Amino acid sequence: MKTLNIFTRLCTALLSIAFIAVLLFYTSTYKQSVTDGLNACGNVLVPSLFPFLFLSTFIVESDCLSIITKRLGIVSRILGISKNGILTLMLCLIGGFPVGAKTISTLYREKKISYDEAKKLCYCCVGAGPGFMITFVGQGIFHSKALGIMLFFSNMAGVLFILFIHRRNTPDYTEINSALPKKGIGEALVTSTEGAVKATLSMCGFVVLFIVINNLLSLIPFWNGYLASMLEITGGMINYASDMRFEFVGALIGFGGICVHFQIFAIVKDIRINKGYFFMMRALQGVFSGLTLHILLRIFPVAQETFGNMDSPPHPAVYSTLWGAGAVIILSVIFLLSIKQNHKNNQEVNLCAE
Repeated sequence: MKTLNIFTRLCTALLSIAFIAVLLFYTSTYKQSVTDGLNACGNVLVPSLFPFLFLSTFIVESDCLSIITKRLGIVSRILGISKNGILTLMLCLIGGFPVGAKTISTLYREKKISYDEAKKLCYCCVGAGPGFMITFVGQGIFHSKALGIMLFFSNMAGVLFILFIHRRNTPDYTEINSALPKKGIGEALVTSTEGAVKATLSMCGFVVLFIVINNLLSLIPFWNGYLASMLEITGGMINYASDMRFEFVGALIGFGGICVHFQIFAIVKDIRINKGYFFMMRALQGVFSGLTLHILLRIFPVAQETFGNMDSPPHPAVYSTLWGAGAVIILSVIFLLSIKQNHKNNQEVNLCAE
């Protein structure tokens, strides 16, 4: 074991030195890559995902949907997850890749799901949202909303398939945190905003890093769109999806990309999951999503011209809206004001104590 650790550290050191040398040699490439990554975060990821990250945490913190989840006992037993686990599944399918992981982390921290179920959900609740698949990939890249809808349902089928594989470990359905005090709306708002900000910054950091790595690897002759998409899905879809069969696009989105995997690892760092097993589940989910999409395309055929290449790549702001940007600004202002108010309250408490 000691020899293996030494070998691992040595390889990491050599790769780091090699990466520094590549950065020094291809200065213009990595600088442009950083710019592209920051533009993708500012124009696409932050406006489209920040509101979902905030809302997923706020729903859990405020416990506003408990009146619904408590009445889903039959559904929870069919799926093999607790009633609170159903909330994770819903937000995963609606919000996209990091939202499911953020919900799992919040539920576990608030003791609303057990450690075993949190670990199980980390393997299952990983999927792209309808905004990415229908609006961005379907309409933006292939000019077909119908294809985007089929892509969404195939991805949903992949998530449910992985969940079905793990159904044998059915958790206890009792309320884990029934004795814990409920949080008020104001406290939930502050906690949710702070958590969403941290998750968004972490997510953007990984995206910029992997776009840099992807663009540097594109200098290698054998590097292609499939490898690029497996590494970072958003850039891969923008640059290469129009040249692929749609079944492969569905499989790659089901897989999620290494960049998304690292984002999830960062968000659920308090839950020790087997990363090799997680990777295997993503590969299996990708294959199942691609096969499901193939069947859907046989049942609901689409005109061949839909798959034709576009004259120009889609603009990253396809599913970035003014409303999304406005929501980010408003929530950021609320966050700052809440911090100021909390600081003032703490000062008042200290004065009273003196």
